[in-house]
Amino acid sequence: MGQSMSNETKAEKVKPQTHSSKRISESLILAVDVETTGLSIGEDKIVELGGVYVKGGWRCGPPFCSKVNPERYIPIDATRIHGIAQEDVANAPKWKTVAQWFNQHIQSADPIICGYNILAFDAPMINAANEAAGVDWKLDMNRILDPFIFCRWHHPEIQSRLGKICAFYGLELPEEAAHSADADSEVTALLVTAMVWAGYMPDDLEQAFAQQAKFKAKMEADVQRWGRKLYEDRQDPEKLYIASGVYRGKCIDDLDESYLKRITSEWNSEDMSDEARAYILERTRTQGILFG
Repeated sequence: MGQSMSNETKAEKVKPQTHSSKRISESLILAVDVETTGLSIGEDKIVELGGVYVKGGWRCGPPFCSKVNPERYIPIDATRIHGIAQEDVANAPKWKTVAQWFNQHIQSADPIICGYNILAFDAPMINAANEAAGVDWKLDMNRILDPFIFCRWHHPEIQSRLGKICAFYGLELPEEAAHSADADSEVTALLVTAMVWAGYMPDDLEQAFAQQAKFKAKMEADVQRWGRKLYEDRQDPEKLYIASGVYRGKCIDDLDESYLKRITSEWNSEDMSDEARAYILERTRTQGILFG
């Protein structure tokens, strides 16, 4: 970690506190990650905050990381994921102290803030923790770059876990380092730069934010219409693709009739909408007429 990346990969960016346009590839990027007691925003608590600065594909200085005393019990299931147990945070500062320290980083360096799936989890978790602790600042959800969104849009055939995406871009996230806040932050910052270099994110920050909003809205519309396990082809909306499992990234037109019938009976309404179910069943009926 911390080494430069090859020019085989490019990136996209997140906005700083000001609105003047920046080039992501030339700007200071601050990647942020939190570890928590669970996944419920507003109820679960932060147990670790990590961040790493990267510029031009190189880490700038050491990562910053702080354990946080959540003032509540850490469930064993959470400890199994991130390795942080109750004794590790017993003497750690409380969130209000850590939040003030974190805000100093944001205000003094004016970086592009990013994180992997940060818009769905880390940023809302930080803002909820600030509100609960009476901290008077919050992250601007419209000015944060989330490479997870670009990965889901450009690489829906790849499992969206950070380690899988990093492997695709030639970045290393060792299994033993995954789910530590500083390690996840560093590889995410490098991933952003890699996606810009590879052309999967605009280098211009404002263009990146605009594209991110467009992709996010379209994917949310896909989930609303078809369900979370299906998505429309990025170029041809007449084609539906599988979004999970062994056939991730495969068009339903190319899949076996028996598999399609099985998922229409096994997947629930969140996985597959009624419209999608009817659409696929009609496809299998047509296949039966043509090839039966």
